[in-house]
Amino acid sequence: IRQMRGVTYERTDDNTAEYGFIAEEVGQVIPSVVEWETDGNDAQGLDYTRLVPVLLEGIKSQQKQLEAQQVQINYLMSIVGVDCE
Repeated sequence: IRQMRGVTYERTDDNTAEYGFIAEEVGQVIPSVVEWETDGNDAQGLDYTRLVPVLLEGIKSQQKQLEAQQVQINYLMSIVGVDCE
């Protein structure tokens, strides 16, 4: 997930602002969500719906880390006598 970067861009058909990813960059991390040109180098498109489970699991992993860190913080604060609430 850290290898993917969110970008903003303007659509060529109506010049509206969009948010997304660079398909070729995502393809280096998760090639199965990218539809490739026959040359295998250029992307035709990106299936965003297939990215949702990957991103969700990343969020869940980060949440576990945050919760573990909070337990450690609470413990350390109790050692020094600071109220955690």
